[in-house]
Amino acid sequence: MYLSTLEINGFKCFDKSFSIEFNDGLNVLVGENGAGKTGIISAIRQLFTDSESGKRSIRDRDFYRGFSHGAMTSESIHIEATFSELNQNETTAFIDWCGQEPEAKTYLYSNESRITWTLPVPDLGRTPAH
Repeated sequence: MYLSTLEINGFKCFDKSFSIEFNDGLNVLVGENGAGKTGIISAIRQLFTDSESGKRSIRDRDFYRGFSHGAMTSESIHIEATFSELNQNETTAFIDWCGQEPEAKTYLYSNESRITWTLPVPDLGRTPAH
């Protein structure tokens, strides 16, 4: 199993929809200062880090804010991660995240007043593993 794609919008330095694909194995993020390397890592962390109270922690500073004077702040955050090549054990562990494909998807949608954690509903008609 590996993180194959990450989509980010309205989070940190990502004002427009941004998508990055990862390969199985080692991936390296390279870029100038302010290019978004830390934003990518922060987005991944945001999907998998709970606070002590069990709630997602989104702060005002997590919303995209333009760099120019008077720039608009993003009204919402969208982070989506797709994991590919899950084996049978991983598919079972991530059953709530998997559809018909051997992929798991997790989503985080946030606006200034609430956070919605979305997991796809498992296919109840699926044949059980033997």
